[in-house]
Amino acid sequence: MNKLRRKSLLFVLGFLALINGLYSSIAAPNDYREKYDEIFKIQLILSVIIIIMVLVMAIVLLRKYKSNEAISPKEIKVFHNNKLEIGWTLVATVLVLYLFFISLPPTENFAAANNKQADVTISVIGHQFYWEFAIEGVVNSSFTSLNFTTGEIIPLVLFQNTTYLLKVTSADVIHSFFVPELGFKVDAVPGHYNYVYLENIQKGEYRVTCAEYCGVNHYNMPGLIKVV
Repeated sequence: MNKLRRKSLLFVLGFLALINGLYSSIAAPNDYREKYDEIFKIQLILSVIIIIMVLVMAIVLLRKYKSNEAISPKEIKVFHNNKLEIGWTLVATVLVLYLFFISLPPTENFAAANNKQADVTISVIGHQFYWEFAIEGVVNSSFTSLNFTTGEIIPLVLFQNTTYLLKVTSADVIHSFFVPELGFKVDAVPGHYNYVYLENIQKGEYRVTCAEYCGVNHYNMPGLIKVV
């Protein structure tokens, strides 16, 4: 049984390290991401605590089952206790409400992007199966994310110390403008604009993909944001 405990502990620690490693590898800090980072860490800690509690209960029950021990009336009282059930229901409710209230401000901030003033406004239009970019107010600035002759990906070049407002829409079907390394995903809906406000982005290259099934070549709808 000690082996089982060790394996369970190693599983939890490995899970925590894996999630933290994956998250660190894709997260590129910017202003609105900071609160999401904190929320993610809180959710991760709570998830690990719950996993440990469930594993401990499972180990106790497994020991009883393997040893053929009868469950005592005292133990039955613990596992079938109205006060205990009300207690963990209240704790779960408080946790859900807590996560809701700490998630609300950054979510509202992200949703209010269309009310923010940016140095540059860029129109992002989804097509089957490429992205079209155009700088508002600049004549002949439109270009596509893909060179159809060579297959080369043409990047959207942004400057680090400039704020940007992305106006995302679609020319045909529903797409989803997804930049994993910048931590945002916004739907591109025909006849409707969704907005993303970007500031203080670190230098680097950030892959763009479509996260909404949009047809047979959905898997091959590349794009690239290059911050210099």
